[in-house]
Amino acid sequence: MRKHYTEEYEALFDHQVEPGSDPAHQVSMDEYLEEKRASHLIGYRAKTIVCGEMTEVEIFPILSVPGGKRQSKARATSAAQERVNRRHAEKKFIRIVNCNFTKKDLAITLTYAGDAPTLEQAQKDVQKYVRRINAWRKRRGWPSAKYVYVIEYEDETGGDGNRIHVHIIMSAMDRDAAEGLWGAGRVNVRRLQPDEYGLEAIGKYMLKAPKGKKRWGYSKGLKKPKVTVAEKKFTRRAVEQMVMDFERAPKEVLTRLYKGHDFLDCVIYTSDWIPGAFIYAKLRRRGKDERDRRPRRTE
Repeated sequence: MRKHYTEEYEALFDHQVEPGSDPAHQVSMDEYLEEKRASHLIGYRAKTIVCGEMTEVEIFPILSVPGGKRQSKARATSAAQERVNRRHAEKKFIRIVNCNFTKKDLAITLTYAGDAPTLEQAQKDVQKYVRRINAWRKRRGWPSAKYVYVIEYEDETGGDGNRIHVHIIMSAMDRDAAEGLWGAGRVNVRRLQPDEYGLEAIGKYMLKAPKGKKRWGYSKGLKKPKVTVAEKKFTRRAVEQMVMDFERAPKEVLTRLYKGHDFLDCVIYTSDWIPGAFIYAKLRRRGKDERDRRPRRTE
């Protein structure tokens, strides 16, 4: 027997578990788990991704493969795989943003006056803008700016001024200077406004479904998420508890295992092809001030 990890089959987990509104949900989930408690489901692998104050948890089943042979791969539909790929791209972008930027930094939108350029020219314009930003910073003895950008466009041939624009998240600096260094059209600059999910909202906005296409990039040297993997953090019993009692158990289990974190949300998926469940959860690490405000035990 050898272990087989199911992360690559994420597209096959296509049934989302919903909170039970009546006892029928509990019965159906109990029947499902009983059916899926096959001997080749031997445990769960947990991947913890830390991005600044945000912590994400991905939990997949571990299967045993008889005779050392790889389990035959059930094929996910192309639409399901596309959804997973899109979800992974969004997660990657948001993790980069949460790892590297705070409320001190800037959200910048650049547009063009008159006809918009081609995509290739827009990318060159962004690079020129960043060079001017860094020259401004260098004169003040500051390090080069960290940034991520998304170019949104309808087609590669350009068009009127509303058909292509650029969203940038960039290191803190004078907002008037950031506006004046563009020079090709309108500029909107504001401070970032994190919420309990960090900077997820602006990351999703920058990657929102466009009428056309998007292309994104980022500066060198950005911090990467800290990823750890464990195979004994979540027992089968704990995962089954979260699936069967979706309204309460995920918060109880996750905050017990991730001390000093607040539970935000959780989604759980099951599959017709693979036993067990795939769980994806988000938590937020409490800051020092928040920890200090927690009531202390008195004798």
